[in-house]
Amino acid sequence: MIDENGGKLLETPPVEETETKVEETELEPTIEETELEPTIEDSDVKTFTEQELNEIVRNRLIRQKNRLHQQLGVENDEAIAELIEKVKKADELQSIVESLQNENTLYKEQLTFIEHNIDVKRYDDVKAYFKGKELTLTPENLKAELKTHPEWLAQKSVQTIGGQRQQAPVKDERKAALELFGIRK
Repeated sequence: MIDENGGKLLETPPVEETETKVEETELEPTIEETELEPTIEDSDVKTFTEQELNEIVRNRLIRQKNRLHQQLGVENDEAIAELIEKVKKADELQSIVESLQNENTLYKEQLTFIEHNIDVKRYDDVKAYFKGKELTLTPENLKAELKTHPEWLAQKSVQTIGGQRQQAPVKDERKAALELFGIRK
């Protein structure tokens, strides 16, 4: 058989079929089974036996397997399994590295905030500001932006205790409000 594109198609061997004929006679009907012979329309068509077809497919699979081994630089299927395991481990390690890098970035941001005396309540505001300006949060960039945003700085109150000026302890606003109104828990 030739398809529309001019390539030859493989023909599977014909399956033997049986046909049942019923002949009626005057006395008793008889049933005859006859085998249908496969009809070959074109004698130029190459037909393959099941064994030949299996061999063709097997050879093609072997060539593809060899090509895959060559592309991956391995010699056998066990090496492919080892290579897959290595890739999985590499992916796991990559995700761990990314996680640690993100954690490291957060710690650097917190250290930068502490070193520049940024109010804890303003951390998210500062991060959003830098993200909006597409700036990285570095000590140099933060120092430059503090000139225009002094409200980010934590307020230090100085209190005179016993004639000496000392920094007042920072109180939690909620606790201070509860003390102010005399509410005890």
